[in-house]
Amino acid sequence: MINWIKRHQSDWLRSYLYGKAPGTGYQGILHLLQRFCHRHCFSRRKAGQGKQTQAALIEVRHEFHRSYQQYTNDAVYNVDETGFYYDKPPRYIWGVRGGSAKIASGEKHSMRMTVVLTVRADSTKLPLLFAIRGASGGRIETNEFPTFPSGHFYAMQNKAWMDDDVWKTYLRTLLLPMLVEPSVFLLDTFVRHVSEESYRIVNEELSSHLVALPANATSVCQSCGYTFVPTVQNQRKEVYAMGFIWDALEDHG
Repeated sequence: MINWIKRHQSDWLRSYLYGKAPGTGYQGILHLLQRFCHRHCFSRRKAGQGKQTQAALIEVRHEFHRSYQQYTNDAVYNVDETGFYYDKPPRYIWGVRGGSAKIASGEKHSMRMTVVLTVRADSTKLPLLFAIRGASGGRIETNEFPTFPSGHFYAMQNKAWMDDDVWKTYLRTLLLPMLVEPSVFLLDTFVRHVSEESYRIVNEELSSHLVALPANATSVCQSCGYTFVPTVQNQRKEVYAMGFIWDALEDHG
């Protein structure tokens, strides 16, 4: 946006910067543009290349409605799998001037967890599934799982992303008991989601349909991942930060 202003509104930019104190002009225009974006409902996103046009993705959304409009809102499930990090060291730290900014080698990498979120079209949120990277049957699963919040599901696996066994367990243990009639599941194209075995379980054991989204279609076709997941991640960061503060206060009496 600043480059566009420099190119097309250079006179206005000069007049705006003229009354600013030396060294404050860039920050002033930057904050002005940030407030403008916020006021007009723009959000900061990571740039990426879309594999399909916006019109094509909208047509995918409309085709889904045409094909499955006979299903009621309590029979349409939006499934999203996302990963996040915790115990992550900060990118910037306060350090003594002239001193080292390096951190201990054991703190360079955070822990990784995957969470599966499922929301029905009637806004009912299903229990979460947390897939934690670690040794099955180890200390975390044996000692810490019983202390985790009840009402959700937890699994240990060797990789950060959910593996085939955990996904099959999720379908049979969590989703199947929730169904009262044939349903349709809308989900992204992770390999385990769209495998032949996954389709077979959904079709034969759940008597339902599995609909995979095109790549890079989340913002148009899967609002669960576009709105609910960032909210969960932001709340998780806030809870972690407050927990860290309270632990520090307790340690110091």
